[in-house]
Amino acid sequence: KLAVGTIWLLRHRRIRKLPNVHRDRESIITRGFFASEQAAREAIARHRDAEGFIDYPDAWDIRELPLDVLLPEPVAV
Repeated sequence: KLAVGTIWLLRHRRIRKLPNVHRDRESIITRGFFASEQAAREAIARHRDAEGFIDYPDAWDIRELPLDVLLPEPVAV
């Protein structure tokens, strides 16, 4: 159920080790915005086994974001 003034952000976030590079590379892919946490979880279930995601099954991130509010800190989308 949609909470008034809320959206759910779904991202896939992972750290990749690159050969011959001193720093690891963070990869964040925004997968979508949803009206409920349940809808975001269902999207994870549908895409969990897709190429690019299957090797990082625990890298999913769901965040609840308020609407019409200036956030105290920026959110990487």
